[in-house]
Amino acid sequence: MTYPHEPLPQYAEGVNDSGQIVGEYTDSSGVSHGYELSGGKFTTIDVPFAGATWTYPEAINNSGEIVGEWGNQGVATGFTLIGGTYTSIEYPGASYTFIFDVNNQGDIVGVYASPDSNGDQGFLLSGGTYTSIEVPGAVNTEAIAINDAGVIVGDYFTGGPSVGFVLSGGVFTKITIPGEPYTALDDINDNGVLLGEYQDAAGLTYSFLATP
Repeated sequence: MTYPHEPLPQYAEGVNDSGQIVGEYTDSSGVSHGYELSGGKFTTIDVPFAGATWTYPEAINNSGEIVGEWGNQGVATGFTLIGGTYTSIEYPGASYTFIFDVNNQGDIVGVYASPDSNGDQGFLLSGGTYTSIEVPGAVNTEAIAINDAGVIVGDYFTGGPSVGFVLSGGVFTKITIPGEPYTALDDINDNGVLLGEYQDAAGLTYSFLATP
């Protein structure tokens, strides 16, 4: 039963150092929109691209640059919102593109569908140049977050449970919780502190913080 004042789904996804928040909400018609909350004021974020039926902001940096995804009929494409201008972001040749984070230099990380059918792979978009991120031997690689030093974190799959990784200076470092079957990394700050989650043998999921 739906009550007259029952709250509609709403999610916060990212926040910058000024406290500006981005996320998404669902309206009374079931349509998903993005939003920015700044200075106590909500602003709806809907990409203006033809055919768009939903908009999901994922992150905002200290310059107010917003990144996320938009799509229709299940197909996702990345976007940036910078100075009031929307730009659609597609990894070259990919059938879909997700953007998860942006640092204060404007470097973007996300995931794309590999054109060679090698599964989903991570990517970095920096200075207009796309770089694929693929953990050697992995079936799927997900680049989830990037800090101001350009260190990227995420997770990868080799056919079994998820494993976390840190990519720094071109070197991948495997991150796992000792004795636990599943580990994923969700964020990294400028001090190198890692935020993630792991799952135990009983299937219970926990969050964790790891300091250098």
